[in-house]
Amino acid sequence: MKKRFPYWSAITILGCLGVGVTASSATLLTVINQSFLFSLFLLIAGGLAAVVRSGFFSVFAAGFRQLKQMFFRKPRVLGEDLYQTDDPSFQSKKETFFQRGTSLLIEAGLSLALFSIGLTITYYLK
Repeated sequence: MKKRFPYWSAITILGCLGVGVTASSATLLTVINQSFLFSLFLLIAGGLAAVVRSGFFSVFAAGFRQLKQMFFRKPRVLGEDLYQTDDPSFQSKKETFFQRGTSLLIEAGLSLALFSIGLTITYYLK
């Protein structure tokens, strides 16, 4: 995230200046509202992904797995799976995918929030 922060901030500032100067006041107000709401959606999704990645719900998942095993028996045919679900390379790829996705959601949400704040400033300076 630290490596991409200057790029995100430069794109956000240039976008604010470009849209703030060229758009009319009525259009600018709708863009401000829509970008702020979309940034909130991205930040909530990124926060939820970070909480899930932290293992907060692992206790609940283990409890539900135990309940499932208590009520539903596993068929004998599925006792020997052809695919190994605990493959270390798959787990590492999955973890890097979720880590990058979480950071991308949070970074995009923050940049859109800063974009809407910058547009609000240009709206009041017009």
